[in-house]
Amino acid sequence: MIPLATILNIITLVLLAWVVVKRGYVYLHFFQQEEYHLARFFTWWVTRGAFDRKATLGAGLAWLCTGLGWGAWAVLPLWFGLVWAAITTHDPQQEGKKKLVMTPRATRIFYVGMALLLMIVAAWGDEKILLCLLLVHIIPLALMAANDVLWPFEEWVRQKYVAEAKNILASVRPAIIGITGSFGKTSVKHVLGHVLSAHAPVAWAAGSINTAMGLTRFVREHVRPGHKFLIAEMGAYQRGSVARLCKIFPPRTGIITTLGKEHFERFKSLDNIALTHLEMVEAADGTIIGHEQLWDFSPIRQALHERRQKFFLVGTSFDNDLVYAIDPPAPEGQGLTLTYGGETQQVLMPLHGKHQALNAALAVAQAVVLGMNFAAAVRQLASMPAIKHRLEVKKLPRGVTLIDDAYNSNPDGFCAALDVLDSLGKAQGGRRIIITPGMVELGTAHDTEHEKIGRYAATRVDHLLLVVPQRIQALARGFVAGGGAEQQMMRFETFAEARQWLDDNQRPNDVVLLENDLPDLYEEKISL
Repeated sequence: MIPLATILNIITLVLLAWVVVKRGYVYLHFFQQEEYHLARFFTWWVTRGAFDRKATLGAGLAWLCTGLGWGAWAVLPLWFGLVWAAITTHDPQQEGKKKLVMTPRATRIFYVGMALLLMIVAAWGDEKILLCLLLVHIIPLALMAANDVLWPFEEWVRQKYVAEAKNILASVRPAIIGITGSFGKTSVKHVLGHVLSAHAPVAWAAGSINTAMGLTRFVREHVRPGHKFLIAEMGAYQRGSVARLCKIFPPRTGIITTLGKEHFERFKSLDNIALTHLEMVEAADGTIIGHEQLWDFSPIRQALHERRQKFFLVGTSFDNDLVYAIDPPAPEGQGLTLTYGGETQQVLMPLHGKHQALNAALAVAQAVVLGMNFAAAVRQLASMPAIKHRLEVKKLPRGVTLIDDAYNSNPDGFCAALDVLDSLGKAQGGRRIIITPGMVELGTAHDTEHEKIGRYAATRVDHLLLVVPQRIQALARGFVAGGGAEQQMMRFETFAEARQWLDDNQRPNDVVLLENDLPDLYEEKISL
């Protein structure tokens, strides 16, 4: 007959495994959103207090019951804590804004992490209460350790895929156009892809695919014989980021969009931001398209003085290579006037926001450098499709207009979105409503930039719906300082709550701006 203690231990281990597996997926979800970056994931884990409480409470009660003489049955409170923890832990593969995707890499990290925890179980003695306490608290450490253990293999896989992508590029030989900058990269990519498609076959990735492995996968799956151009958006997260991407995808020419304080938290200074994007200049064989704003950054200003002929500058002053002027916005989109080589063209784009004028001007400049007729390039802008989640204007039931700017997170774009909200709101005679959690990764500039945005919004917004308001108290202060009223603001802990208020209170002709949408690791409350 099996001893009672053995039966109780087996039940305890089964319940513990249930909790560890479910919690493992939750932690893996956030690890994946932090791109498997150990320091950022560890910081998220500690600062968000994502530690177990439910199983720990059960273990504490079990210790108390042991002292009260419950004997083997002291595990009952522990079971309660484990079951409570398991049934209240959600499945991130089914829930969340950006669900957990069990890619091959995520799968490997998960199973190796679970194997490391299993080794601890195998080496442990009979004290199951302590074992439970340990395991539920070190799941993130196990995943991080698994990532380190797998690093040589992952590097081998990466190099294998990169080699395949390089072979495809060597065979197809498209002219690679690199696009980097603090913000505007994805929008410029989409505009340029649309413009160039009237000139020659061009490949570009939808969305914000701008990492080495993202671009590698795109090349392997989508670049085919006949493609004359490949547009490669290049994300910059630290010094050397752009240089590494340029080694894999060597650009013939490139665009530096706009430099600013996005990712300031990682770069710490504007000079570091400028130096990182200067890596595109060093890597490209041909011309670099840039905004006249590049003169404002000393590292790039030096390059401009030394190699002015390498740059094709776009701006509003007439000493630039291509000059653009922003026309008054219209309900149908944004108008602009472009001048190049003594020729002037005017166009109305079905895109909204003044910043899209610069994005379009950069795209036209790049097309011209690549041999496209100037007038033909400008004409293409008139048929530009909306860019998803970037000031995408949609008509909703009951006459409500939604301005979807969910993928925006920079000060200039935020101000442009507020201008569109104000313009459409006045044109339709409805209330101007904004739902926003603010911007992310601004570092020390977080409060300053949010206060500026608040002041700017004060005269352009009728209702300000703040999501995760504790993050953006400076925005609320700026709103009041700029003339907005406290009663115009409403605070919600999640976007879903703000959206519910909107569903319950919307009126015909309302114009609603969705400005940025925090990923789960910023918004989701962790209840473990």
